[in-house]
Amino acid sequence: MKLKTSIFILTVAIGLSGCMNKLAFIEDAVIEASKAYAKQEYAKAAELYKKAAAQGSAEAKHVLGIMHEYGRGVKQDFHKAMEWYKGAADQGHADSHHALGVMHAKGKGVDRDHQKAFEHYKKAAEQGHNDAAYNVALLYENGKGVERNKEEASKWYKKAAESGHVMSKYRLGIMSLKE
Repeated sequence: MKLKTSIFILTVAIGLSGCMNKLAFIEDAVIEASKAYAKQEYAKAAELYKKAAAQGSAEAKHVLGIMHEYGRGVKQDFHKAMEWYKGAADQGHADSHHALGVMHAKGKGVDRDHQKAFEHYKKAAEQGHNDAAYNVALLYENGKGVERNKEEASKWYKKAAESGHVMSKYRLGIMSLKE
């Protein structure tokens, strides 16, 4: 029995070692890509981010979304930006959910769709993304993409305001004047 337990522990340790090496590679690739991006070496950054994204880095996928959305180091392409953001959002990346919400709200690369924008904003807001919480509140307040609900709007404004979101504080003030 001890031999089986020892073999199991060794197998798990070897597996974890491989995972740790992969994570270290991804982290190193993202760090190098970030340095290139900061130096405005966008083409180099894009290649490095692509390597990290291929290994599963949600952060790399998100930044590639930004790069495609704004044409930094790659040709501007809203459809590719959406694909990269979606890949990161599928991994639970809050900033990518927020970015997808913005793309749907503004109709960048897709038809304008406030309901889809709301869905993405809410996923990001539930992870503590303040700008997304503000956008959820705005959509509730104005009844865009979701049924108008002043209580829900107030709840989401408060959530963002508690973290220092200035426009949420402003909107709470405006809502209190309308009561």
